[in-house]
Amino acid sequence: MEPNGPIPIAFCEHLQLSAVGVQPASISFQTLTLESDHFICIREKQGEQNQVVIVDLADANNVMRRPITADSAIMHPSQKIIALKAQRQLQVFNIETKTKVKSHLTTDDVVFWKWISDTAIGLVTETSVFHWSVTDTTSAPQKVFDRHASLVGAQIINYRITPDEKWMLHIVEIDHTAPNPPFAKKAVDVFFPKEAANDFPVSMQVSKKHGVIFLVTKYGFIHLYDLETGANIYMNRISGETIFVTAEHDATHGIIGVNKKGQVLSVSVDENTIVPYILSTLNNTELAFKMASRANLPGADDMYIQQYQHLFTSGQFGEAAKIAANSPRGILRTPQTIEQFKQVPVQPGTLSPILQYFGILLEKGELNKYESLELARPVLAQGRKQLLEKWLKENKLDCSEELGDIVRMHDMTLALSVYLRANAPNKVVACFAELGQYDKILLYSKKVGYQPDYAGLLQHIMRVSPEKGAEFATQLANDESGPLVDIERVVDIFMSQNMIQPATAFLLDALKENKPEQAHLQTRLLEMNLIHA
Repeated sequence: MEPNGPIPIAFCEHLQLSAVGVQPASISFQTLTLESDHFICIREKQGEQNQVVIVDLADANNVMRRPITADSAIMHPSQKIIALKAQRQLQVFNIETKTKVKSHLTTDDVVFWKWISDTAIGLVTETSVFHWSVTDTTSAPQKVFDRHASLVGAQIINYRITPDEKWMLHIVEIDHTAPNPPFAKKAVDVFFPKEAANDFPVSMQVSKKHGVIFLVTKYGFIHLYDLETGANIYMNRISGETIFVTAEHDATHGIIGVNKKGQVLSVSVDENTIVPYILSTLNNTELAFKMASRANLPGADDMYIQQYQHLFTSGQFGEAAKIAANSPRGILRTPQTIEQFKQVPVQPGTLSPILQYFGILLEKGELNKYESLELARPVLAQGRKQLLEKWLKENKLDCSEELGDIVRMHDMTLALSVYLRANAPNKVVACFAELGQYDKILLYSKKVGYQPDYAGLLQHIMRVSPEKGAEFATQLANDESGPLVDIERVVDIFMSQNMIQPATAFLLDALKENKPEQAHLQTRLLEMNLIHA
């Protein structure tokens, strides 16, 4: 704990490489690679033999060693696939299947390479950058662009980071979409303390969930910056040794790295403390507000509620709707909020506050169950079911049995779509029956493991369509797993509709195997035909 309260990061030491048999001399940027938080790959010499050592971070005690002749080795981000480089010869192997995936002989020296996705490797030569796909066995690396002339002779330490003499952090919007305001490019000076005046950044990772940049320096400092504003959130030293390689730590949306002593360390946002820290230590209310909403974090709930109430009572319903829609963990997305907006009188020529609210929610993402019900009622009442169809296709609605019941009064096919998504088999089967899609009832019921009241269904179908009912009865009686309905009950249903001929045809088919236990049904068949002859 710091004097001002809790710190905004969580720090963890996962492993000490020397403890699993890795030689200290092999722990360097030249011999160790970390493509993801799954594997660490080290080249080292055991006696006269060159080996690759693969440490699975999920099973660190089970270290793999393989003999190699390569001068560089990089593990696939998530699979047991390794890429090896021996001078200009590139090869990719699947370790589990013990097969070669691909190989290529380059015309230029590769000075840096890295897995850029699950299916491609980025290759950097002295003059150009290439992408090499591993989804096929033959294609050559494709040139993407030429390296800038100013980088001649510079050491490339990451494909995503270009060394820059100013050591400034640039935040630029890549793909602007209306109606959001354009994002202004920002350049933020990186602060270094007096004791580390000669320090400089060596790696950077971005937490997409939190909107936070993690920046690691040569002297072992971690810096946290807000991605949107460039504001410095936190800085502290986490390692006495240089952390020379890093990757994204997926489990915590943080950063994982290895230092020169062989410590495998990770740093992430402490989700319970970062918002209170920004409020109390940085005194940055706006940033705390945005961070809580962006990553659904605790710590600013009271602020959101107060802000919402203030805006609502002062008649700023559009702004209040935005606050409620973006509240962390949906704390204001409640039935009470909807009722409040519904009570507001609509001013002539303006969009009602409740529709403004729903509009913001739909733009943000998926509606919850109560929101979906409350939106569906007025939309269907206005005869605009096409909007509901659109939102269903976009997965904007929480499909529940209750929503299906509301839709069913207006459109049976659309209701069926809702019931299917809501996993309400009794209602799905009822819809199939109402729509006359009897052939789908058996297929669906078996697929989801549902046992409908087949006799009741048959009775309903028989009243609506005797011909379809007879077909359905035969399907039920001849199911490959055995009859799904009592044969005698089916005959009773036929007879209740005075369907003598279909009943006879059904019984003749059902009794074709002439089983001894069906003797009473044989007698009934005879009686039926004698009485109604």
